Amino acid sequence: AEPYSYKAPNQMVRLWVHEVCRCFHDRLINNEDKGWFTQEVVKILDANFEGSYSHKDLFESGPMIFGNWVGGAGYCEFDSKKGRSLDQICNERLEEYHETPSNPKMELVFFDDAIMHLSRVTRIMQLPKGNALLVGLG
Repeated sequence: AEPYSYKAPNQMVRLWVHEVCRCFHDRLINNEDKGWFTQEVVKILDANFEGSYSHKDLFESGPMIFGNWVGGAGYCEFDSKKGRSLDQICNERLEEYHETPSNPKMELVFFDDAIMHLSRVTRIMQLPKGNALLVGLG
């Protein structure tokens, strides 16, 4: 993320929460551990940052998705109030992909979990030496 993108402290806190979740939360395997982790994040925020941060606002009010593909300038948080949904953005990107004649046509359905995984994979692919083990079932 570029420093000019985040002028308000709340924006930086949300970016920090997003990155912490990508580095640690995504590796947890059960709901008990994930719940403990999110509670600890809220405690850390309350102890170290000004303002009020609730579990509900950070983790229960919808996904917190950052990326440079979500329609903003640079690496930014997706804002649903701007009138476009994430599946619309994903479908637009898919149409851009299909405009290149050598690219194979893909019929994809972008449901919420797929978009969350897409967000994680694009973040990993943009990191220097980024890698992930992807396992598909079904």
